[in-house]
Amino acid sequence: FMTALRGGDARQWLGEAANRLLERSPVGKAALDQLGDDFSNLTRVGRDQNGVDWRAFYIPLYDGEQYDQLRLYLRQPADGEGETGEGRGGARFLMDVTLTKLGPLQLDGLVRDKRVDLMLRTARPLPEPTRAGILDLYAETMERTGYTGKVSFQHLPELPPLPFPDDEGPGYRQSHERRDA
Repeated sequence: FMTALRGGDARQWLGEAANRLLERSPVGKAALDQLGDDFSNLTRVGRDQNGVDWRAFYIPLYDGEQYDQLRLYLRQPADGEGETGEGRGGARFLMDVTLTKLGPLQLDGLVRDKRVDLMLRTARPLPEPTRAGILDLYAETMERTGYTGKVSFQHLPELPPLPFPDDEGPGYRQSHERRDA
């Protein structure tokens, strides 16, 4: 998806077989055209309050009934930021989505060298079996990839604001009854 988004070509994301199938009907052709228009509007560069560049990606998700979006924000720390120890360099990401059963969810991560640290924020505490499953999956992934890192959990009644708090991306469903996972 990200490769197709960078190239601005929705058809590259879908693949040849899906494109041919959609081209066969007026409804499918219209959907392809709309997706192409959305790809041109899916990414933009903005600035947060501190003047640090963030790049926003609004990734469409289809739950079988309607489209929703996952909001992904990426930033490269400015030169000189995080001058000491392991905080130096790297890239920061923030993924934001609202799930039907869990509610608002943010994955806030920092990737540097061969380390990935992740904070998982929710509006209500995750059940212990869910947390244990996430920790096991994370440890297994780190082992397979040769990376290190840690996962932390945080539940807050209100999640921290997004880098572009007034911007909800292109016109996908904006209710809090979002994708189930």
